[in-house]
Amino acid sequence: MLKTREQITEELVASGKEIAPDDPAQREANRRVASIDGVHVYFTTEEETARDAEEATVAAEQADYVANHKYKDDRKSAYGDVGDQLDMMYHDLANDSTTWKDHIAQVKADNPKPAKES
Repeated sequence: MLKTREQITEELVASGKEIAPDDPAQREANRRVASIDGVHVYFTTEEETARDAEEATVAAEQADYVANHKYKDDRKSAYGDVGDQLDMMYHDLANDSTTWKDHIAQVKADNPKPAKES
């Protein structure tokens, strides 16, 4: 019968032993370690598989954000404060200049929307 992580941990704590994270054979078999009450217990194969799936999902979500949404955040910070933009607009009207329009065009050029897939 297979033991649960809790059972293994209880046995390790009771015996005073620890599965050392620097054990090369264990490190090769299972990369991740959980620290339970100060005792290092390696992930089971099932836990490794589940964690790999979680990491793949997070990586896919991050890639989607960078590819399709990050430009919005980049533009928002590059546009600057609304008060500064209004000041630019006022001075553009007063001086017959295009400072604000040029600024907005530059921000959009520096942070383009991703091309839509057909």
